[in-house]
Amino acid sequence: MDTFINLNIVPEKDIVAAFDHMTAVKSKIPSPAYAVVRTLGCQMNEHDSEKLAGMLENMGYTIVDDYKKNKVDLVIFNTCCIRENAEGKVLGRLGELKMIKRSNPGMILAVCGCMTEQPHIVDIIK
Repeated sequence: MDTFINLNIVPEKDIVAAFDHMTAVKSKIPSPAYAVVRTLGCQMNEHDSEKLAGMLENMGYTIVDDYKKNKVDLVIFNTCCIRENAEGKVLGRLGELKMIKRSNPGMILAVCGCMTEQPHIVDIIK
């Protein structure tokens, strides 16, 4: 039985461009630099978060588990709009980070994933 497998192959030029960008960013990141990647969503988000963490490590970040215990430079929430409680969790975590960001204004907060494709969520986050 023949099975069709869709590999979603990324064109080589896009891979080269991504690595060039990571190299350019690496020279601008302070050392040491710490990042947290949190997944609040589905299995696909878990996979994407692993990719994000690998890219961040390539750029010079050390991935840590807890933004409350460590002074971090970057926090990424990778979100899902399918999971019911993910929206509430993201907004709650951003609320927690508001106080931490006040004492560490250089920290970058990022939200990615399909939840950010919903305009009402983007408005709430802003």
